[in-house]
Amino acid sequence: MTDKDMRKMTNDQIDAAKADFDALDKQMREVGGDANDLTALLQDLKKYFASSFSPDSIKTSQPMIQKATAAAQEMLKDTDALRDSINKSKKKVKGTASGA
Repeated sequence: MTDKDMRKMTNDQIDAAKADFDALDKQMREVGGDANDLTALLQDLKKYFASSFSPDSIKTSQPMIQKATAAAQEMLKDTDALRDSINKSKKKVKGTASGA
């Protein structure tokens, strides 16, 4: 977008663009947080299995594995929401969004 194009934007359009950016920024931070959580859980599992690997340790690790699975599912959900928001924003910018 050029400076000339930006000058043609109304205040409402500028406010909407800022709100869209803020929403995308928030979603990106959520995905980053999910990735950090998942990484920490996986590192904990790695340390746990490095210290002791037995049938009992596998049984004991089940809650950690479930937490890692839940964190991965949350990350996927947030990533899907981010992707959908980006696609919606692209359509809005291209002028193909309905009811924007």
